[in-house]
Amino acid sequence: MLRAFFGGEGAKVLAQEFDTAIAEEAFKQLQSILGPIPSPDAGLTVVRRWPRSLPQYEVGHLERMTKLDSRLAALRGLTLLGNGYRGVGLPDLIRDARKAARELCVMS
Repeated sequence: MLRAFFGGEGAKVLAQEFDTAIAEEAFKQLQSILGPIPSPDAGLTVVRRWPRSLPQYEVGHLERMTKLDSRLAALRGLTLLGNGYRGVGLPDLIRDARKAARELCVMS
């Protein structure tokens, strides 16, 4: 199974296309990265549109996070988690949740 995501400004244009066109573009881009791959089975190809599903961090995000972290340090026991803070992927969220759990366990 392969999964492809399109983001940024180009994705806004692509999202207006038919599912078949989006699937073809995904296949084309995956082939350019992975080399020759088997053609997808049209019956097993799924296209989902999730507009604005991933945050697009703006310039200065890391500096804002540093300030937020220093403010949170003064509020013992409060932790903020989510893809708008320190990473948009599931591994980022798992990493942050584990860190928060360890810190909360130390406090108790």
